Amino acid sequence: MSFKVALDAGHGLYTSGKRCLASIDGNQTREWVLNSRICDKIQSILQGYDGYEILRVDDVSGQTDVPLSTRCAKANSWGATIYLSVHHNAGVNGGAGGGIEVYIYLNTNDSTTISAQNDLYDCLVRHTGLSGNRSPPKRKADFAVLRETSMVAVLAECGFMDSTTDTPIILTDTFAQQVAEAYVEFIASWGALTKKYVEPVYVAPVVEPVPVAPVVEAKQMYRIRLSWGDIKSQIGAYSNIDSAKHLVDQYNQYKVFDNDGNVIYEVVAVAAEPTPEPVAEPTPIVAEPTTVIEPTPIVEPIVEAPIVEVEPITEPTAPEELPQDKPTETVNEVIEQPAEVPQSEAEDTEVITEPITLKSFLGALLALIKIIIKSIRGKK
Repeated sequence: MSFKVALDAGHGLYTSGKRCLASIDGNQTREWVLNSRICDKIQSILQGYDGYEILRVDDVSGQTDVPLSTRCAKANSWGATIYLSVHHNAGVNGGAGGGIEVYIYLNTNDSTTISAQNDLYDCLVRHTGLSGNRSPPKRKADFAVLRETSMVAVLAECGFMDSTTDTPIILTDTFAQQVAEAYVEFIASWGALTKKYVEPVYVAPVVEPVPVAPVVEAKQMYRIRLSWGDIKSQIGAYSNIDSAKHLVDQYNQYKVFDNDGNVIYEVVAVAAEPTPEPVAEPTPIVAEPTTVIEPTPIVEPIVEAPIVEVEPITEPTAPEELPQDKPTETVNEVIEQPAEVPQSEAEDTEVITEPITLKSFLGALLALIKIIIKSIRGKK
């Protein structure tokens, strides 16, 4: 047999006078809104349990303030095991203090009902801490829902709507959740409810993303070293490439490296062209005065051509016999023996001879030989 709960959110949305004090709550929140919010949360939490049934005897929309007799009749006819009525109180009139109060019927001495009152109050105060200053907080009253129901009936006033202490608290959703949990604890205990077995569903743990530091590009620096690995040789580092180049131009055995060790700039030594040796100006040669020796002209000996008298060529005649005692004259003799010139002519006549050269001499000699040969042939 299940544990049957009749749940009652007191009053209705438009029940006259049932609201928070305007001086404390400018919205003048209606009591039914506070009561219904708690009942809704109770129903929601109980869904995790087995072994109970629940019936709302109020109008869940709040549009109608269901008569108290009607509420009691619903619970009685349904056969409820317990009747729980949720309310909020008033009566401090803008003062401090208040707290939670739990009521049972005025004329009841039923131990079960008294135990229910005690247990519900303890749960409510333990969950909310709103004990207040009511004395005593557990009371009896002749309320219709307590008098006309045929089962254990308990009514809780969950704080004062006109208290400067309670009102700011009871308006919060957190307080409503705490009250609902207290009711569910009470119901589960009295009804011996069991929590529903829920097949565990593996839910991957939510891994918070590890914040990754934004990638900040390293500022480009131009380092001046002898080599990238020789850190100690560094003589400067600049963010401006021109400044780095200027330094290397002064110390040209160094190089400019970027952040990755790449050579950005270096002074490449250019082989110096050999310096031409100065060409000595040619020393002017001053010729020493020399004596020009005129060659002595070779004077060929002047050979005077022999004067040969040539007899006129006549028709050949019979040769005359020559005397035996007189040898015939030869041509050579004729040539070698010049004609005799009479002494008188030699003395009186000046023989003019011109100097002749060897060439002219030979020419003349050849001509003479031709004449002689021709003469001899004629004589034959």
